[in-house]
Amino acid sequence: MTNPRYGFILCILLVLSLFMAAPADCRPSKGARVDEILEVLKTQADAWNRGDLDAFMTAYLHSDKTSYISGDTEIYGYEALKQRYEKRYGIRSSTMGRLTFTDPKITPLSKESALCIGHWQVAVPGKPEVHGIFSLVLVLSGGEWKILHDHTTAL
Repeated sequence: MTNPRYGFILCILLVLSLFMAAPADCRPSKGARVDEILEVLKTQADAWNRGDLDAFMTAYLHSDKTSYISGDTEIYGYEALKQRYEKRYGIRSSTMGRLTFTDPKITPLSKESALCIGHWQVAVPGKPEVHGIFSLVLVLSGGEWKILHDHTTAL
């Protein structure tokens, strides 16, 4: 059986190697790319806060290659990820609570990919608040930014 940290370490090494290989003009900057990715996060949080899981999921690439890692959990595929969210949070605003993203840092990796690191928080009335840090690898697909990989930690 392989060590679950092995996959995490490989993911971090991949992201770091992509960053190091990116030309200087693809490193952190302001502009359309950053604004478009910030809009993806805003749209995603708005959908979550309405209790609209389907709209929230449109930020993810609808592919079997979409991946999600949290703790010792690895999920591959859009549908499997959607099922995880539904099982954990439900599909109504009363069970999903209020999602907030803060302090996003966006690093373009190429013209068609970017890394976004930030903090998240979900507050559900009557339950302890959950929060953590996320890193997303986004890709341009059909002219829209989509999340290909999501690594989320809960603190």
